[in-house]
Amino acid sequence: MKVLFQNGEIVWDAGNNSYGVVLNNYAPNDYGEIRLDSDGNQPTENLHKLGSEGDKGTKKKLIAALLAHKHLVTNWPEHNYERVFY
Repeated sequence: MKVLFQNGEIVWDAGNNSYGVVLNNYAPNDYGEIRLDSDGNQPTENLHKLGSEGDKGTKKKLIAALLAHKHLVTNWPEHNYERVFY
């Protein structure tokens, strides 16, 4: 199975109008959804890679998402969350 999104990748979530970082792509299984740090499990059809044609987010929303992810990673290091792929 081809993995559409890598753990740590930044995506635009069109369903929630926000950016998120992939925490779990559930590879090698295909559940049709992945887990984001911003709003939990989301269907892959609503997700667009950063900078792709479907990415409709703003710079302000991207910065907010990255700051939120940094907060998650630094405050709960015991979970070993993936670092963001910039």
